[in-house]
This record gives sequence, C-alpha cells and structure tokens, in this order.
Amino acid sequence: MMDRRLIIASIPAVAVLCVAILLFSASNSPRVLLGGVEVRVEVARTEAEHNQGLSGRSGLAPDSGMLFVFEEAGEHPFWMKEMQFPLDIIWIGEDLKVKGVSKGLQPCSSDCPFYRPTVPVKYVLEVNSGFCDEKGIETGDSVEMMYI
Repeated sequence: MMDRRLIIASIPAVAVLCVAILLFSASNSPRVLLGGVEVRVEVARTEAEHNQGLSGRSGLAPDSGMLFVFEEAGEHPFWMKEMQFPLDIIWIGEDLKVKGVSKGLQPCSSDCPFYRPTVPVKYVLEVNSGFCDEKGIETGDSVEMMYI
C-alpha cells in the first residue's frame, strides 16, 4: 500500500501539472489576429458545419467568432436565417487580407437576403455586431491565423 505521506506530497505536483495542461490547451486554441486584434474562433470546415454556422445559438462571447474555411476562394454567400442575434461578417482573402466587412446584419425568418463578398475569399469570420466598428477592423487589414 502506498504511504499516505507520499500521496499528500504528490498533490501539489499534480495540481501544477493540471494547471499547466489547461494553460497550454487554452493558449493553443484557434485564434485569428485582425490588425493585431485577437479573436478566439470555432472553425467550420465541412459543408455541414458551414450550413449550421451559428444558427440556433443565443449569442457569442465577446472577442470570439466562427471562422469558415473553404477549400477554394469564391464569392461564398451567407444569410441570417434562424439567427438569434446580429453579426458582422469579415471577408478574408487567400492572401490573408481583409477584403471587406458587412456590418450589423440582422436575423431573419423568411425571404432572407444573401450577403456576398465583392471579391473571391477563402475565409469568412462571423463576429458580434459592432465588433468591427469597436475594434477598427477595415478592408486591407492583415490577418494572422493561429492553430487553424
């Protein structure tokens, strides 16, 4: 049987290891930097993930979003059907530059308009409405993707 003192002495080391693992995991979560502004993202890569997007959710945490990754650049259409909160959409090119921003897009239930970039894009980032104005995100900003 293990000595009780050994078990008690091991507790601080195990606690430190658990904290280190949590910090490492959090620091390696997917992130996008837009002109130096960090956004923690969920990544949607598949057609099913693209179709689901953020619909059905009640909101997004501050400074977070959903990054849609497409196999090829294109004028990928988006709509706000079944959304429960307004969004800003950031259109990102293959060259990792912001190609455009669509702000304050409102939820709808029927006859929903489609939103498209003005040029082909490979990535689309959805964030809370007002994010782009608050953070000063503009066409031409550089984008960096980490752990994507």
